[in-house]
Amino acid sequence: MNTDLFIRRPVMTTLVMAGLLIFGAMAYRQLPVSDLPTVDFPTIQIQAGLPGADPGTNGASRTATYRMNAAQFLAATGRPLATGLAQQDVNLVLPGTVYGDRISNVDMRIAKVLRFGKYRTNVGLDIYNLMNSNTPTAYETVYDPATNGARWLQPTAVLLPRFMRFNVQVDF
Repeated sequence: MNTDLFIRRPVMTTLVMAGLLIFGAMAYRQLPVSDLPTVDFPTIQIQAGLPGADPGTNGASRTATYRMNAAQFLAATGRPLATGLAQQDVNLVLPGTVYGDRISNVDMRIAKVLRFGKYRTNVGLDIYNLMNSNTPTAYETVYDPATNGARWLQPTAVLLPRFMRFNVQVDF
C-alpha cells in the first residue's frame, strides 16, 4: 500500500483515524452480541401441601355417639328430652382416646419453559395424589346397638383418586 500519502498529509491522516474511531464506536453499540448467552435452565418447583391438615380431619380424635329416642332417654336419665327434640346423641367414647389415620397426600408438577422467538410456552404436567392413597377422611360416628356397632368408624369419605392434568400456556 502507498503510505507516502499518509506521511505527507498528517491532518488528513488524523481526520481519517478520528472518523474510523467514531464510526467504529457507533457500530460497536449496535452489535447484537451479549456478554453471556441467553440460556433457559430447567426449573423444578416443589410445593408441599397437606390438605385436610386441620384438627377436624387429620388424625383427629374420633367420636362414638349413641342416638337415643325419647323413651330410651327418659329410661336412662329419668328426665324427658328437651322440647322439640325427637332424639338425643350421647357420647360413648371420651374425646381424645380414639384417633384416625394420618392423611398423607403428594401432588407433583413438572413444567418446562420453551422459547420460540418472541413467544414463550410453558408446558406442564400436574399429578394429584401421586401415591394413590385411599386414606379415609370421614368416618361414621354413630354407634347403633341394633347392629352391635357394625358401621361405627367405617369410612364415609376417602381421598380423591390419582389423576393427571396436562397444560400449555403461551405468552406473546
